[in-house]
Amino acid sequence: MRKRWFTIIITLCLLLMAGCSNGPEGQEIYQGKGGIESRTLYSKLLELAGKREDQILFADDFRGLGELRISGESNFAGMELLDLSSVESLTLVRCNLTNGVLPDFVMQMGGLKRLAVEDCGLMSIPEEIAACASLRELSLRGNQLSTLPNAMLAMERLNLLDLSENHFHDIPAELQQMNQLVHLDLSGNDIVSLDGITGPNQLDTLNLSDNHLKTLPESLLRMDKLQVLLLSGNEMTELPLFLNNFAYLAYVDVSGNTALVFDELDFPSITIFF
Repeated sequence: MRKRWFTIIITLCLLLMAGCSNGPEGQEIYQGKGGIESRTLYSKLLELAGKREDQILFADDFRGLGELRISGESNFAGMELLDLSSVESLTLVRCNLTNGVLPDFVMQMGGLKRLAVEDCGLMSIPEEIAACASLRELSLRGNQLSTLPNAMLAMERLNLLDLSENHFHDIPAELQQMNQLVHLDLSGNDIVSLDGITGPNQLDTLNLSDNHLKTLPESLLRMDKLQVLLLSGNEMTELPLFLNNFAYLAYVDVSGNTALVFDELDFPSITIFF
């Protein structure tokens, strides 16, 4: 039965119906399968996922969307033909991306302010991501990334970046130039050293938990706006006194660094959680 929903539970098994024309009930584009978690951020939300095969979805269902969430999908054929110009938040969760590549339709969504591609096996970010220059928040948690493209530098409005649970061994040079970032999450990677780090220098929160850090370089002081530093679950043996030279640093988490020895009295203006 044909029907429109403002909040819909359905999986995206995209089947483009070529040659269809708009009618009073809209253009039939997809027939899918069903089921998903729910969270509403914007005025109109459409969620695509699940196990049912008796649902019909129309092109009109995508018009005027504020937020689109897709999970458990691997076929995005035809998405680039839809009008997604109103979408400001896109989430792809546990999608099986072909060859670990971001679907082309994402780079056509120039109005995006928030993009999350999580646990999707993403292996690289295309240079075309520069078209998403309006992004404020980008979450790429739980993928297979180890490098970033130069195109990331075009995201001058991006202030929150989550690269946790990937395969970074250091902080990429491109990332160090993204001085508009306020919150950076690199937890759960394979970072062994911060030597030579120069930025981003406008951060107020830096999460480096669950890496393989043994010490911190004094060049970290270039992040002179830093307020929160999360270092839990590393391999640190000492906490450098230069942390006192940060003007705004108020909280440092060093829990789970089993060999770490320090005196709280050496850091009178910083709350140390251990």
